[in-house]
Amino acid sequence: MPPAISSAPPTRDGNVHQYTYDTAGRKISDTVITLGAGVNGSVRRIDTAYNSQGLVYLQTSYADTAGTQIVNQVEDHMGLVSHVEFTHGIKPSYLKMLT
Repeated sequence: MPPAISSAPPTRDGNVHQYTYDTAGRKISDTVITLGAGVNGSVRRIDTAYNSQGLVYLQTSYADTAGTQIVNQVEDHMGLVSHVEFTHGIKPSYLKMLT
C-alpha cells in the first residue's frame, strides 16, 4: 500500500500543508505547498523517520518542497538527542541554552 497523502485547509496565516502518512498511519512528511503572504519560507518541508519500535528517531527540515535542500537535521536515539546539524550555521536560541 502506498503512503497516504492529505491536504489541510489553510492555516490562519494562509499556509496550506500537505501531509504524507506511512502504512502504519504515522506522519512522515509535512509540506507547505502554499506559503501565506508575509510568512517566512525558510523551511517548506519536515520529514520524520521512525525506528523499528515506532518511535521518532530522525527529523529533517528542508528549504524546498521536494526535500532536496536540508536546513537542519535532528537525530533522537532512545529519547536523547544525539546529533543536531545546521547547514546554514544558524543555531536556534532554544538549542543555545542546551549547549
